[in-house]
Amino acid sequence: MQGHPSQGVEMRALECECGEHIEAVNDEELRIRLREHLNYYHQQGEISDEDLERIIAERAYDV
Repeated sequence: MQGHPSQGVEMRALECECGEHIEAVNDEELRIRLREHLNYYHQQGEISDEDLERIIAERAYDV
């Protein structure tokens, strides 16, 4: 991807069930971004760090 801010840097990503692509530099940042996405777009109430970590473990991949 020419001009992509992560060009040359390995990133972690996952696709939300709504189809949104979420990407970050590592799993910790991905957890933060996923929480923000769920809270904003899905009005997800309190979701535990453990649940977010489970989702990341099951669905995240390197990009």
